[in-house]
Amino acid sequence: MLGLLAFVLSQLGGYHLFGLPDSKMTGDIRMLLDGVGAMAVLATVSLVIAAPSKRHMAVRIAGVAVAMATMHNLVHMAPDVFAMAFSAEWVEATRAASEPGSILFRGVSIPLS
Repeated sequence: MLGLLAFVLSQLGGYHLFGLPDSKMTGDIRMLLDGVGAMAVLATVSLVIAAPSKRHMAVRIAGVAVAMATMHNLVHMAPDVFAMAFSAEWVEATRAASEPGSILFRGVSIPLS
């Protein structure tokens, strides 16, 4: 759960500080920036709660990876909730860039069914 929280916080902070990502940015660069931002938030939160255990950190990193690949599904399921935290513009951009019920990897939606 901490990995998911770290990813959501990094997305929220990134959006409010920098706005929507550049449309010219490739899926690889976007995924790299998302991962680096989430790992920075994860490291900071882990230090604050004094739980930097290597064993637990691996699970937290896995949580970040799962969140990076699947958070867009939550946006498709509850767009109004995400619009309150981010914006309607961000929600529409996320929904337009991904398919519901999929895994998002390097900017490509891979359907699960």
